[in-house]
Amino acid sequence: MDFSNQLFAYDNLFSDEQLDIPAAKIFQVSELSIVSGGEIVTHTQQCDEITFVVSGSGTVFSENKADHLCTSQVHYIKKGCIHQILADKNENLRFICIGFTVNENHNIFRMYNSTFENKRYCTVPDNRSIKTLSELLIREFYAWDEHSIDSVNRYMEQIIVALCRILSGQSGSPQGELYEKNSSNLIVYRTLRYIDREYIHLKSVQEIISALSYSDSYLSHLFKEKVGISLKSYLMQKKIAHAIELLKTSRLSIEEIATYLNFSSAHSFRRAFKLHTGQVPSQIQNQKAENVPY
Repeated sequence: MDFSNQLFAYDNLFSDEQLDIPAAKIFQVSELSIVSGGEIVTHTQQCDEITFVVSGSGTVFSENKADHLCTSQVHYIKKGCIHQILADKNENLRFICIGFTVNENHNIFRMYNSTFENKRYCTVPDNRSIKTLSELLIREFYAWDEHSIDSVNRYMEQIIVALCRILSGQSGSPQGELYEKNSSNLIVYRTLRYIDREYIHLKSVQEIISALSYSDSYLSHLFKEKVGISLKSYLMQKKIAHAIELLKTSRLSIEEIATYLNFSSAHSFRRAFKLHTGQVPSQIQNQKAENVPY
């Protein structure tokens, strides 16, 4: 792999003799950061691969299809596909890459084969499970010892199952009432869970619509009907509640809090804060105790 346009790369390659664990044969577990405008050059996949985006954004090319990748998204591609990753020009792209082949005699193979039998590649939003498990997996390689093989095997099993579950939920596969795609309660539940996890990073309601793949009008109407407030109001309530906590317990400036919560400017943050609380941020900030930890 060409590392010339990468800021850093922690690479475990097992191309000659794969790391053979009960769940799978592992070809690669890597943590990479590509400079803005840099790329992982076009290549043919030698194994199945999962890419989890830690931060930044870019474009992934799978066969003849281009998908935009951003933070907390997962890309899957099957062995034999043509593959390329290109970082956006305005920011670096950091990701964890896991190359593997599931062992046919393992009990997760049936689930895996059924899920990906007709999928050569796909990009899906994470539900936090892939993020957590990928980070634990890469950490195990950093701190390798006599217990690591067992840990790596458990993390790989869970990563594969988690990805299968994400795809089953999105495709509406008949796996019980929980996965009924037309269940309005499930749709609202997924929306609430997504906002509760990602509100810090979200800049607009449209990002929620895009991530969950529902129509704008349908999801907005359904959410308002079931929850009693609009998507925009719920998202803003989460941001403002977190802002109040930061104003009371941290030494971050108002401008820093606005940036952290992904407001377009400190002015828009102050305006939204006043609209939702009836106060300006500085009033809350002045109420905090004198001895606040950094």
